[in-house]
Amino acid sequence: ILMYSGSLGYTSDIGPVLKAISQMKNKEKLEFVILGAGPKLQEAKDLVTNLKLTNVVFRDLVPRSELNRSLCTAHLHVATLTPEGAKSSTQGKMRTITAAGRGVLAIMPTTCSEAKLVQNGNFGLAFDNQEIDVIQAKLEELVTDYAIANQLGDNARNFFESNFDLQLCIDQIEAQLQSVL
Repeated sequence: ILMYSGSLGYTSDIGPVLKAISQMKNKEKLEFVILGAGPKLQEAKDLVTNLKLTNVVFRDLVPRSELNRSLCTAHLHVATLTPEGAKSSTQGKMRTITAAGRGVLAIMPTTCSEAKLVQNGNFGLAFDNQEIDVIQAKLEELVTDYAIANQLGDNARNFFESNFDLQLCIDQIEAQLQSVL
């Protein structure tokens, strides 16, 4: 199960993932769940129809109180940024995805800070928005070797605990307040 959860906004770029899925030989082994809303939702639905994808499911966003359970249902999560969006936006969802112990398939300019975070944190795979064939090949590999997603998930949880643990965050806030004083 591959999941996109969040706003399908102007900086989102779900198209490359959908195009890559449409080219898969083993697409029946993949379920892509899109939990979201936003200005690009209809565009995504239209693309799914045009590509004749039967393994893509659209659902409404879940309440925040249920987010942890929904994030854990996927093996891997998609995070996207358009090239323009990568200049001014971030993927705040990285914290929640890594907290859930799930890896990230980052579809965004590989030179942006978010892609570098995924790569340097070793909790996901980053691909440029134009690398449809490369994304498709990696998805083929992922549906035949679940160990990859499991390892990325373990790495994600370790990354979260090393960088966003509650006490670590409190210490960082304390240090910032001390520097202001």
